[in-house]
Amino acid sequence: MLKLDPPYQIIHAGGEVGLHIATLVVTKESETEDGKYAIETHSHPVVSRVSKVHNTIGEAGKMYSEGEYSEGIVWNKVELPNVDTFCMEGTRAISLDLLNWVYAGALGGNTKGHILRLGNIVRGLKRLGVGIELPFGSKKEMKELNRVELDIDDSCPDQFPPTIDGGNDYCHFWLEYDGDVDHAVEELSFQATEYTENVFPAGWKVAFKFYAQDERLKPIAEKLNQRDFHYERINRCPEEEE
Repeated sequence: MLKLDPPYQIIHAGGEVGLHIATLVVTKESETEDGKYAIETHSHPVVSRVSKVHNTIGEAGKMYSEGEYSEGIVWNKVELPNVDTFCMEGTRAISLDLLNWVYAGALGGNTKGHILRLGNIVRGLKRLGVGIELPFGSKKEMKELNRVELDIDDSCPDQFPPTIDGGNDYCHFWLEYDGDVDHAVEELSFQATEYTENVFPAGWKVAFKFYAQDERLKPIAEKLNQRDFHYERINRCPEEEE
């Protein structure tokens, strides 16, 4: 176990956020095909979900009593080279671009079909004292935010399934597309709602409008535009509850 010194990095993997406080190094002896001796090394992050810099003793105690306090969790299914680094402990906010980049990568790497909630990432950051820097809500920017262009990538059909990729400067949507329109609508609706409930202020009244040039995506855009996405955050962080 390699313990690290503060300030710690705030990292992400698979929709989870944690404070990287140590690294568990695991070695495995093996023999190569030519009979030579080799050592295989794996490095797993050890994280805490609570920042001693940001959280008060009372907050940490409340999390402990509710079964949420955790320090020294090993991410044993993740290796260190595969984690995303958000920022250093003590950072007050990260950019929306960085959040979108990490979320897009998590969606693209979600090969096991787990539900990846953007809200979990945002709440994990907030628990560690990190907010999201949002653009100013001018009328021009709101118009750009509401317009979502959908596109499809099927450039390598022999190697990868087609993917739907969409968004704008403020949000990102992505999923593998097998031709099931209803499934695509549900998945993209879920991703849109994650933004409206967890990232953008309720006062912005975000009303996404989806567009598509590709004929295969037009039915998806039409069905999405019949949806009324929530304007208010119904899944609030515990700290926001009154």
